[in-house]
Amino acid sequence: MRIGRILIALVLIVTLAAGGWALLHRDQIHSPGDLFRLAGDQIDKVRKQFAPSHTASWRGNSRGVIRIASFNTRGLDEARLANPLVDTVLAKVISQFDVIALQEVRVDDPWLLTRFLKRFDNETGQFDFVMGVPDTDSGENVCNVFVYNRATITLDNERHYSVNDPDNLIQRKPLVAWFRAVNAELDGAFTFSLVNVQLNPLSPKNEVLQIGPVFRAVRGDGRSEDDVIMIGDFGVPAAYLKEAEIGGGLAPLVRSVATSTAGDAQPDNVLIDSIATSEFSGEAGVFDFMKICNLTLAEAQLVSDHLPVWAEFYIRENTSPGRVAESESANQADR
Repeated sequence: MRIGRILIALVLIVTLAAGGWALLHRDQIHSPGDLFRLAGDQIDKVRKQFAPSHTASWRGNSRGVIRIASFNTRGLDEARLANPLVDTVLAKVISQFDVIALQEVRVDDPWLLTRFLKRFDNETGQFDFVMGVPDTDSGENVCNVFVYNRATITLDNERHYSVNDPDNLIQRKPLVAWFRAVNAELDGAFTFSLVNVQLNPLSPKNEVLQIGPVFRAVRGDGRSEDDVIMIGDFGVPAAYLKEAEIGGGLAPLVRSVATSTAGDAQPDNVLIDSIATSEFSGEAGVFDFMKICNLTLAEAQLVSDHLPVWAEFYIRENTSPGRVAESESANQADR
């Protein structure tokens, strides 16, 4: 009899929990099919979110997602692009992604990327770019750049900037831009602020502590965007990023895999607030151009000693209650 009472209690608890969940999502449930589809989607997201490592193998893209990447080009200039191998591999890398954050692009020649993009996309104008503030203090005259595919991503030209850092806490100022996925309904399309980061390669651990303040500054920059994605060359592995007191609930998406062509380091990553940015599909990893293009290590390092890192996001906003931007706006209104 006691076992029977326990089973009845468990059934009641499960029934109440299921009823509460259905009530919470009543605006998305119009038929029994919607109920099972929504439950399946949420279970799949949770499973992927808590998977031990997000290092997915490269595969064909699907129409329901966009891919965001980062690649340290290690001082890209015209002399290196004159090498057909470098030119071809870089074009292949960029063409795989909807938006890619490049680091260490030299700015001695302001038309360098314009000429390169026209060559590789047959002057269709499908790919465009925006540049950040050059790092002239180190004498290297390099900057961060976003290259994006206009067919899948829209850039708000009035909403990109380099982070204001009057105390010079980060030598190479992060570049911030606001993007929107194109292939979704306008009022439900995924929008996000993307932060292109390269920490000082000589002392990245000194600058890692600024990641949290930069993240919070971008989230509070006035556009009420809750989805802030930080991507780039952090100079330290994922384990250090997780342990460092960067705050903001930020989590690295690329784990347990090297991001260098030599396979001996993990400086590059993608950071998100996994609660706010629930549009993350659960897929992330490295684009191993050395293996994909069948290059030797020496050939690959002519391109870069870094491998691109990437993460995949659904093109439609998650409309579940409790979005950070709405919560913050409400909190500000209450004050």
